[in-house]
Amino acid sequence: MSDAAHVDEVPAALALTGHTGTVLAVATTVVVDGRVLALTGSGEDFHGELWVRDVIARERVGPELVFPHPVRASAGAPGGRLVLTPAR
Repeated sequence: MSDAAHVDEVPAALALTGHTGTVLAVATTVVVDGRVLALTGSGEDFHGELWVRDVIARERVGPELVFPHPVRASAGAPGGRLVLTPAR
C-alpha cells in the first residue's frame, strides 16, 4: 500500500492560505494514487487564481492557474486529470 492519504484521513478544517484575493470557490477530488486534492479559486476585479492543493500534505500541487477574472466555481473530475472552472 502507498503512503497516500485516504478520504477518512482528511482534516475537518483546512486553512486556505496564500491566495492574494478572497477565496470564492472550494472543491475536492480524489486522484488515482488516493490523494485528496482541494481546488481553491479566488479573485477580485480582473484577476483570479485557481490553486490545487494536497489536503493531507497541506501543500500546493503545481503552479497556480491565473485568469483575467475571479474564479467563482471549480470542480475536479474523478481521477484528478481534469479541472473545470467557468469562463465567467
